Amino acid sequence: MCTEKIFTLLPEVSRTFALSIRALRPGTELANDVALAYLLCRLLDTIEDDAALPAKKRAAILSALGRALADAAHTKDALARASSL
Repeated sequence: MCTEKIFTLLPEVSRTFALSIRALRPGTELANDVALAYLLCRLLDTIEDDAALPAKKRAAILSALGRALADAAHTKDALARASSL
C-alpha cells in the first residue's frame, strides 16, 4: 500500500492516533510501518466486531487474512482485498 494512501486513510479511522503517528516524522519507515500496522489492526477489529457477519464468516475472513499476511508473496493482494471490505 502506498504511503499517501496510508496517511489518507488514517485520519478517517482515528483522529487522535493519526496525530500521534504524524509526530513520528512523516515519511520515515517507522511512521509508515506504525501507520500500516494500526490500520491493519483497525481492519481486523472491525471485522471481528461486525455483528452483521455470522461468526463463521468472520472467522473465515480473519483466518484467510492471517494466512495471506503470513505469506509475503500474497500480503499485497490480501491487503487490497481487505481494504475493499
